[in-house]
Amino acid sequence: MRRLLPAMLLALSLPAAVAQTSTAERWFRVELLVFEQPNGTLAEQWEAQPQLRYPDSSNFLLDPSELRALRQEEAPGSQTDAQQGVAPTVSTEAAPAENNSEPPLPTAFLKLPRFQQTLRDKVGYMQRAGGYRILFHETWAQPVPEESRARPLVLDRSGDAQVWPELQGSIRLYRARFLTLETNLWLNTQGSYLPGQWRMPPPPKGPALQPEVAPPAPVPEQTTADSVLPALQRPTEQPDEKAAQDSAAREYPYRHAVLLQQRRRMRSNELHYLDHPLLGVIIQLTPLTEEALAEMAQREAAATPAP
Repeated sequence: MRRLLPAMLLALSLPAAVAQTSTAERWFRVELLVFEQPNGTLAEQWEAQPQLRYPDSSNFLLDPSELRALRQEEAPGSQTDAQQGVAPTVSTEAAPAENNSEPPLPTAFLKLPRFQQTLRDKVGYMQRAGGYRILFHETWAQPVPEESRARPLVLDRSGDAQVWPELQGSIRLYRARFLTLETNLWLNTQGSYLPGQWRMPPPPKGPALQPEVAPPAPVPEQTTADSVLPALQRPTEQPDEKAAQDSAAREYPYRHAVLLQQRRRMRSNELHYLDHPLLGVIIQLTPLTEEALAEMAQREAAATPAP
């Protein structure tokens, strides 16, 4: 059944031709679906300790409510503005047009409403036909830059929630000779395929959208000989690294993680399927016209007015 999935999905898709302009060539509507394959854990012997990591800098998907909250916090005089607490990789402003003759652009990486998802019927079909379990399904608009300027998009919010979700990782979209998708996704599992009681070390949690701001260092009430000694001359308490690792291992509610790292060339308006014994990825990139971008920007401005 799993091997028939690409053919079934492609038979159901009807890509529409969209006229492209200079702006629309760079902006796309992205719909991404990630799901777990039925009985996928029985298909392979997985790498015992996969190399799991997040990118050094990344983008985030935002709900409209989060966008409103961040814009309020970024208003002059707000606490976040004063403390610079918003992660620098998050932009809550609509992308500027290149010149005054181009229409305004919407905020990149803002989640679109569920009713705009074109794969909803396919999701229902997959669940009815084969018991596929949906792990992620979102739609958003974004520019797709050249590879050197493309920043990964983190799909999970484990850095904010401080828990390990089932699906973690990031994707990256960029333009080279072709539109290209890179996946760096992993699924946390209960490890029913593992021998005995062995479990892998916990994977990292994702970056936080709004990292905590460290409180200012306390100012000593009076100057003492000890306070002016170089730090290296004073005994310092070293954190117990092993204790921290043991604590994380106890909190990690899974035994293992399976990694999906692939690179795929894509074409706009086509449905693309990334096959994997345990995980599946379906993605579609639809070019956006200047008129569509302007309409999205107007709807967004009405729903999330700037402070």
